[in-house]
Amino acid sequence: MKKLSSIFILLFYTTIIFSNQLKFEQIKFEQNAFINSKNKKIYLKLSLAKSPKEQKQGLMNIKKLKPNNGMLFCFSKEDYRSFWMKNTYISLDIIFLDKNMKIIGFVENTTPLSHKSIHISKKSQYVLELNAGFIKKHNIKISDYLKLIGLNKK
Repeated sequence: MKKLSSIFILLFYTTIIFSNQLKFEQIKFEQNAFINSKNKKIYLKLSLAKSPKEQKQGLMNIKKLKPNNGMLFCFSKEDYRSFWMKNTYISLDIIFLDKNMKIIGFVENTTPLSHKSIHISKKSQYVLELNAGFIKKHNIKISDYLKLIGLNKK
């Protein structure tokens, strides 16, 4: 009976791990974009989080992100936005953008798995999550802007 119980527990946790892996594989980085910073373009490959379900999932359970991949959270209007790192295993730079996709603030090097609120004191309509260190590496500044290339409607 003890052996059967152990097998059941193992199968249960394997199912949970496998289902989390499926969520990761469903994220597609298909939207081309660039950040214009001092007349220098930094090209990105983004996943768009437009629905509440996509926004809730975000980059949770991701163990690795390619250097110029990220997720753009698209909201219908400007408002105060707050994020957390629950079930997010990698450190991120989080960039807040206004309705014109101009950078209005950012938080660098977030702490993985933290439940601490991550926000700025301005209203934003878009929020971009990229690998930690991206802002410093590319010298991103307030007033730089994001441009989507040929909006992918998928």
